[in-house]
Amino acid sequence: MTEFFVSIKNWLQSNGDWLASLAALATVATLLLERVRSVPIKVLREIRSLLASLFGHLTKPQSLVFIAGQHISWRIGERKERPTMWVGFRGHVTNNSDRERTLLAAKLSRKHPAVLVAVQAPDRNIFGSYAIKPGVTTEVLADFYVQPPFKREGRNFCATVTFMDNLGEEHVVRDVEFKADHRIKQAVEVLSEEAVSELNDPVEKKLVSILKDEVMRYSKNSRAQGGLGSIKLIKDGKERTQGLYQDGWTSSAAGTQQEIDVDPPRAAISSDNGDKLVACFASLEGQEEKEKFVSALLDRVDGKREYLGVTYMIVYVLLRIGHLQKALNTVEKKLSENRSFTKRLLRKFRPEPLLPALHSKGHSDVYALLNALLRWTHDAFSEEQLDAIERAVAITEEHTFRIPQKLNAIRAHRAS
Repeated sequence: MTEFFVSIKNWLQSNGDWLASLAALATVATLLLERVRSVPIKVLREIRSLLASLFGHLTKPQSLVFIAGQHISWRIGERKERPTMWVGFRGHVTNNSDRERTLLAAKLSRKHPAVLVAVQAPDRNIFGSYAIKPGVTTEVLADFYVQPPFKREGRNFCATVTFMDNLGEEHVVRDVEFKADHRIKQAVEVLSEEAVSELNDPVEKKLVSILKDEVMRYSKNSRAQGGLGSIKLIKDGKERTQGLYQDGWTSSAAGTQQEIDVDPPRAAISSDNGDKLVACFASLEGQEEKEKFVSALLDRVDGKREYLGVTYMIVYVLLRIGHLQKALNTVEKKLSENRSFTKRLLRKFRPEPLLPALHSKGHSDVYALLNALLRWTHDAFSEEQLDAIERAVAITEEHTFRIPQKLNAIRAHRAS
């Protein structure tokens, strides 16, 4: 095939009068070939290479030149409980212009916008919206989520990726071959559910009904949105239900205490569902009934049940009624992953089912909640509770946000 194109190139170069007319015809032919799925990608690339060598001097020089990498793939996944194509572009970009360029957006096949466009930092191995200086070559990546999928799972496909920069220019990367990810597809775990009508205890019915409502609230305000269901932060008379567990710093206040809130008036964290469960517990008269209530909550800390995604609410309530140590011990005992050698070896050949997206952060959200509580309501914690949290953080495999730093900050604040 290569010899065929070389012979055409030699013939065209020896017949210069034909070049002008053939340039337009060849370009149109190539665009038509792109629409024909049966044409091999290698043939399209041969044609483009031939046209570039013949007529490249007639086109405007590219300000940004993209070269697709070797590890470009796609796969079928799930996003917001809907089948989704994840398509990942990886490659390099060179700035051939005399001005800095910043990539702002990208599209797949000119219609599917990227959820992430990033280039490598000039001095570190991290990616972000960094400017590309003139003459610099750097790594570039773009991720796309496509709903509904337009390609059958397991098949490669060829598409165009278009990048837009801060100067309003578009940069087209054609004939990018996205290879299907052939990793073993994991099934999605089906969590067991319980029917309220089958419960006999009226207190347990109320408890289960509130937890089920919290599951629904979390589905609308989950980790993906930066929220924790019905949990909300009240500060300076304003309420917010998202971003309350995320940390932030102000460079102008560097050196001051920013791990915890020390400025009056103090903030508050609350939840109407949490308040209902605490009130239900307070209404119980006998110690036996109260222990039964605590056991019912602890029993629903379970990686196989429908309440996994709202484990944070169970911990929140147990904290408020004085059983934080039991809550954390149960969370780590029942939700921690088995990382034994045998377990890890078996997973290579027989992967365990994936958790549903709504419940995948059930364990981690417990520490997200604690991070928020320690930052905004640290005065409410006893020394014993701080110790219990420190012990849990030391053994967990989950991300602990900045809880260790907050524990140190709280103890230092109390020492003053």
